[in-house]
Amino acid sequence: AATLRQTTLERRCRFDWRRIAEEAKTAEINLPSRNHRIATTPDEVWRFYQELDGERVSIDGEWTDKVILCMGFSVDPSWSLTVPTVPHWWGSNAAASEAWRAITAICESDVEKVLHHGHSDAYVLRRWKGIRIENYKRDTLAEHHCLDANDDHDLAYLASIFTRQPYWKDEAKDPESIKKYTSNYEALLIYNGIDCCVTKELDREVFWPMIEAR
Repeated sequence: AATLRQTTLERRCRFDWRRIAEEAKTAEINLPSRNHRIATTPDEVWRFYQELDGERVSIDGEWTDKVILCMGFSVDPSWSLTVPTVPHWWGSNAAASEAWRAITAICESDVEKVLHHGHSDAYVLRRWKGIRIENYKRDTLAEHHCLDANDDHDLAYLASIFTRQPYWKDEAKDPESIKKYTSNYEALLIYNGIDCCVTKELDREVFWPMIEAR
């Protein structure tokens, strides 16, 4: 009924029915398997940096009130590494500073980067921490705009259409969702990791192949 009243919803309706037809082929619900790692030592972050081998890395940050809460990275849709950036997580200013050094090395490396609406991340990192995101080659919001300029481009919507990722945008906000975690902050870290994996999946497995096919 809503689609008949608002024709701009037609594309969403078609996507939904296409998904329904696909899901109806089997009784199984095949959800993505993702491993979201949370760094507990700066060495873990340095190891991630040292193991970058040319695969494009997705980047996402969370912040509030001029405090960056965490930075997340993914080179494969199946896993992410989220680096907490609040000093109390590390126990000492020295460890927190070392984690930031590793984050800087990742962001300023020559490896290609992909973000979603990443201009805000790039601005915050540059303005607050003096960090440049080098070789920022792709942005999934821009990729989808090239494919369908008149549709919405927010990450949760794109994930619902093009991936099997269950809705996660309330993980760090909804009280019932937060109960799954030991703290609101842990919920935020997992939320960040999902953002990174979904961005990586959309770029590598969905949008860029569609763009190349054109």
